[in-house]
Amino acid sequence: RFMRSTSRSIAGRLALLQADTASAIAHFSAVVPVEKGAEIDWGMQEPFGQEQLMLAELLLARGQATEALQVAGRLDYPRPIIYLIYLRQSLELRGKAAMGLGDTRAAEGYLARLKRLR
Repeated sequence: RFMRSTSRSIAGRLALLQADTASAIAHFSAVVPVEKGAEIDWGMQEPFGQEQLMLAELLLARGQATEALQVAGRLDYPRPIIYLIYLRQSLELRGKAAMGLGDTRAAEGYLARLKRLR
């Protein structure tokens, strides 16, 4: 599973380099974190946080705010530990997505959390 997700991650990045966002979204959507104890909790690659953030950004850019919120929300957990480095970007993205959906209350909540991180 790890190797399959890693190859989909690489394929997604290659698709982005070729400006093929539809393929990048398909590849990043197929990236699944490994579900094993320490590998997922403390791993750098296994949780695939960067891929999750990239997928959320692509979805938002394509006007799929609801899906972007869902994907970015996966990064809002203290485990795996690597997700913490993506929390700020995840909150910013979710604030934009919520605003795009007209949900000012949720957007304000994300922005308030973002301010507390600073």
